[in-house]
Amino acid sequence: MRSLLTGLLLFLPLVALAQDPAPSPTPTPPSSAADVEAQIQKAVFEARAEILNLLLDDEAGIADWVDKGDQLKSDEDFLGAAVHYAIALRVDPKLHDVAYQLACTFSLWGYSELALDWLEKAVTKGFWGHPVMVEDPDLEALRKEARYLAALKTVKGRYPAAAKANAGEAHLYAPSRPAPAEGWPVVVLMHGWGDSAESYRELAKEITAEGLVGLALPGAVPQMQNSYRWPIDSYESTHAYLQQRLNAERKRGNLDLSQVYLLGFSQGALHAVGVLAGYPNHYRGALAISPGGRLEAPTAIQGQTARRLTIVVGKEEPEGNRDLAEACVKLWQSKSLPVQAIQHAGGHHFPEDFSDRLPKLLKWLQE
Repeated sequence: MRSLLTGLLLFLPLVALAQDPAPSPTPTPPSSAADVEAQIQKAVFEARAEILNLLLDDEAGIADWVDKGDQLKSDEDFLGAAVHYAIALRVDPKLHDVAYQLACTFSLWGYSELALDWLEKAVTKGFWGHPVMVEDPDLEALRKEARYLAALKTVKGRYPAAAKANAGEAHLYAPSRPAPAEGWPVVVLMHGWGDSAESYRELAKEITAEGLVGLALPGAVPQMQNSYRWPIDSYESTHAYLQQRLNAERKRGNLDLSQVYLLGFSQGALHAVGVLAGYPNHYRGALAISPGGRLEAPTAIQGQTARRLTIVVGKEEPEGNRDLAEACVKLWQSKSLPVQAIQHAGGHHFPEDFSDRLPKLLKWLQE
């Protein structure tokens, strides 16, 4: 462990002093070597206990370092993020997705040359996330650089085969008692942009207590390692994907595909509403939490089948998300279809008491 810490502390000054920072309005990179050294010493002092605790924790793994790096990058603590990503890479140098995040961190921090260096290292290590790289705002400062364009070309060529190999695993959980003769009703869990089915395993298990199968699916579009999204061209693409995955899981889960319910968050929530509106003969209802994403809210409902919709939205949601939620509710109301809108006190996340609310929400959808 000491060698790892020593290597890290030697690594940080080399990283920071490797180039003069490029101009960046927010945040401002250090203006001199002395400023850099002061920032390093301050960051090392503040992070020392946390880093040491993680290193001494036998239960801590690479994911803990990466998750903390992600949090720090989101908080614009770029030096702290770089420390945690660097440790993860010292433990496992093959982590191309972590090398990519380190490149993003340096780009945001204003160190373009270092960002390009680490982007090329990520590609060399096997990075294949073309959908992310092509539009990632973290790399905006690099878009016109020849090295960025060359890396992007390589990643684009690599993506089709890699996406096929990383289609993502479905997580299916069934109640412990014997299934009904017709099979189990199923709730399909649809995550938000950039997330994965892995995040919804516990929720899928909770659903089984209500006499339904919980089926957490990865989004149809692999973006990079353990990161997926739903299509951005149409709800039709999502419907086709859901039907393919449901049919693939039908036998394994003893599913009754005449009783399919959708539960989505953010982009997954908007797509749950969209496919319910467009294909009501295939889905019985939807629970949409904080709908968001790039597609417009659906504007029409096919047929006259009375499918139930629940919209859950936070009081502190961004305005665009609140507008999407309102549009979905109004569409159902315009057809006099059963719909309920629930507001919680928070923002773009599940309500804090969602597990307590879940049984009642599922029961209403099934009525």
